[in-house]
Amino acid sequence: LGGDMEPFGDARIHVSDASHVQNSNWKVAIDNYLEGYHVPVAHPGLMRLLDYKHYAVETTDAYVVYDAPLRDKPSDNWAERMYQRTIRPMPGLAAEDERVFRYIAIYPNTVIDLYPDHVLLWKMNPLDVDRVDVPGTYLRRRDCDARTRIAQKLNLYVSQITNHEDEDLVQRMQIGLGNTDFEPGPLSLRERGVAWFA
Repeated sequence: LGGDMEPFGDARIHVSDASHVQNSNWKVAIDNYLEGYHVPVAHPGLMRLLDYKHYAVETTDAYVVYDAPLRDKPSDNWAERMYQRTIRPMPGLAAEDERVFRYIAIYPNTVIDLYPDHVLLWKMNPLDVDRVDVPGTYLRRRDCDARTRIAQKLNLYVSQITNHEDEDLVQRMQIGLGNTDFEPGPLSLRERGVAWFA
């Protein structure tokens, strides 16, 4: 990205805050991050923004990268539609990065969300067998114009909804894992990231 970056929004990478603790095992939270097939059923906002048919996964020894291109079709949701209209990529991005949400998981518990307008760094720190702290920080170029700052606020608004959906999902998964009849099943081809982590 280059340039001078600054934290914005809820910058909390080094701050433990009870409001960011999820009631799940940290590996359940990582597994949720590492597969995208729950997006169509769990994240209606992301489905309106992303071209899910072109969602791609690349695995390496140390990290996994997910590319999720943005749709051209305007969203029916006002905040998402405004984001689509106001988004302007940060200077320094290659043309192929300008309309892509990119998600990177670095083994074992660090994740980076690269958006055209900002970056989110976060970690999943185990607190207990069924509790995980999820601190993170948002970064943007210091020289953003007003339009880009509006797009960032809209993106944060949509992201917070998605994060709450994921938090609910992983907490339900944790409850399900406590069922004595639970048996892990085979992984699907859409779970390459989960297989990489395992």
